[in-house]
Amino acid sequence: MWPRNGISTCAAKLRTGRLEPLAHAEKTFGEAPQAYLREVPHPRASVRSPSYVKMLELRMNAHILPFFQDKPLSAINKGLVQRYRVQRAGETIARTPQRADDGDLPRLQPRPLQHDP
Repeated sequence: MWPRNGISTCAAKLRTGRLEPLAHAEKTFGEAPQAYLREVPHPRASVRSPSYVKMLELRMNAHILPFFQDKPLSAINKGLVQRYRVQRAGETIARTPQRADDGDLPRLQPRPLQHDP
């Protein structure tokens, strides 16, 4: 039988991060795209053009990887994907030029002809 004090000490070290769990380290999302990008052109080489594969790689490196890079694969779920979409939408809105507000609208519309009485 193990001494109770030894178990609580190990549990405390595990909680504080000073003791690594025995399970193997899970792959992160950052490790997965390289394998995916190697496989993309091959299954449907006649369908996917080299420019499609290049643009896929550029989009992944510019947008997807910065957000998901350090996340373990098991942590990626619908909620995390939704947070990514909200962040991307916010970035898109921030880059969009502002439209004229409603106060400018009457000046932009043609004025009716006025007849002298």
